[in-house]
Amino acid sequence: MRFLRVVLTPVLLLLAAGACKAINDTPQSGKKITSIRFAASERMPCTPCDLIVTLDDSISFHIKETTGVARINPESTWVVYTTFGGAGGYRGSGQALWRYDIKKAEKMEIMREYFLVEQLELLPVKDGDPLLLVSMREPMTLVRHVGIVDPMRGEVFRAERAAVTRNDSSGITVTEWGAPTSWQTEALNDSTGLPKAAPSRTRHINTAEFRQYAVLENAERVWGQSLEFQATVDTFDVQGQAPMNNAMPVMPQSNDQQPLKQPGMGGGPGSYAQPGARKTGAPAQQGVKVRIP
Repeated sequence: MRFLRVVLTPVLLLLAAGACKAINDTPQSGKKITSIRFAASERMPCTPCDLIVTLDDSISFHIKETTGVARINPESTWVVYTTFGGAGGYRGSGQALWRYDIKKAEKMEIMREYFLVEQLELLPVKDGDPLLLVSMREPMTLVRHVGIVDPMRGEVFRAERAAVTRNDSSGITVTEWGAPTSWQTEALNDSTGLPKAAPSRTRHINTAEFRQYAVLENAERVWGQSLEFQATVDTFDVQGQAPMNNAMPVMPQSNDQQPLKQPGMGGGPGSYAQPGARKTGAPAQQGVKVRIP
């Protein structure tokens, strides 16, 4: 019996290793993503950790070097997840968003941002695939930003120093605060996590309109330190961690919101631009497709 145990143990270890492997380029047509989890789920956000994807409750594989935020599409055929290596940002801590398609066994970068991604939500679109509502934050501050990503193309909208304050079948309401001082701890509402000050602008956008927006080009820009800096766990302090409930702050809904006159806003990195300010007439640019190494 002792000999049998010695022989069987390596065999069982090999079988276990084969059941959960690193991501590869083998298409998985006909299969569905049944679950996702992070290998270091006790540390959120993990920096970095493996995303473990399970297909049909039987086949599992790892997507390495993710940063703890992911979302599956309704058909369970692709998963989007966050990584380091965005467009720079404070001390190079900006994050990127990738989509992995199990049918094609192909991953595609669909967002490169200057900020940390706190939350991903599916944004339903009538007669079409859902978009992604991305809640972002600057490291070591409470300043928040909003992005909208078309999973098939890339990021199509960003509002800085902003939050989504309404989300219903007619679209989303984006509320912006122009002054960075509005986001200091003592200036925030305890129940919503949003500034007490009056917003600089509130506007409602029909969700379907985002399909017509061109993909944003976020040029590499780093502030706070040189480009050689690589983001690590030391980049984040206690104040910069995501809220424990991982929820996007939302203002109380109201039916009497009125658009506000917009004051002049500073030219921060990737400052908000209306759709008409983008390259009109140009075809929407595709994300960069790469084969899985």
